[in-house]
Amino acid sequence: MFQYDQICKSLGVPLANEKTEGPTTLIEYLGLTIDTVNMVVKIPHKKVEELLNRIIKLLAMKKVTLKELQSICGSLAFCTKALPAGRAFSCRLYSTMGKVSKPFHFIRVTSGMKNDLLMWKLFLEQFNGNSYINDIGWISNFDLELYTDSAGGLGKGCAAYLNGKWTFLEWPNEWNSSEIFKDITYLEIIPIALAIFLWFDQFYKKNILFHIDNLAVVNILNKKSSKSERVMSILRLIVYCSLIGNFQFKAVHILSKDNAIADALSRANFQKFRRLAPLANDHPHPIPVEFWNLLKTK
Repeated sequence: MFQYDQICKSLGVPLANEKTEGPTTLIEYLGLTIDTVNMVVKIPHKKVEELLNRIIKLLAMKKVTLKELQSICGSLAFCTKALPAGRAFSCRLYSTMGKVSKPFHFIRVTSGMKNDLLMWKLFLEQFNGNSYINDIGWISNFDLELYTDSAGGLGKGCAAYLNGKWTFLEWPNEWNSSEIFKDITYLEIIPIALAIFLWFDQFYKKNILFHIDNLAVVNILNKKSSKSERVMSILRLIVYCSLIGNFQFKAVHILSKDNAIADALSRANFQKFRRLAPLANDHPHPIPVEFWNLLKTK
């Protein structure tokens, strides 16, 4: 810093001493505190508390003025500087604002907006203001030995495999007479959420690169948004877990032949699965009731 200061002086470049700090391991920048010893970005507790109260108030409203919504979105934008995954819960708010032009115009608070705000509320109620800085670089799900897949039809389901641990979820019987089996995107995103739900601790502070054999799911995971409310119900869980676990994720497309372990499991072909993964655990990981309930509400 001394050398930089001397160079600026020699070139006649003025520096504002009151705005100059460092070198240091703890600095405040744009309202956030960056701690490079503990590798954490801190959001002021007062800001978190104020945002939570405003969200609770908005959830009770049927309509909101453009000015009020813009103000809340500004507060959310401040938090997402430290919580980038949270932008997924702001997209619908931003898109809604484009429908009116005057600050005093009212905007209807839709169910989709409320569902996104509920995710913010749920997260902020247990958030201590600290967002840990992730590990450098992206880790492939192949490095973690993480595979997921789905197969539609009676007797089939979705599967997830993580370094010897595995689980198989057979589709509910009531789905056989519904249109859900036609929604391949929904079926394919369920095992990703299931893997994260079961083995949450394995993703902490990591940047995960998912390899998915469904292009639509790849696009949805990367955009962290979908026009389908059914798909959004699962995507919200994935993004919420990423906020709680301080991990980031993105996805790339692969061919189905490169996903043989999860493909065999999803088709309930357990003999083939054992040949492909002979060191896998003897028994599947049980699926919590909470996850079943999430599916049964669709």
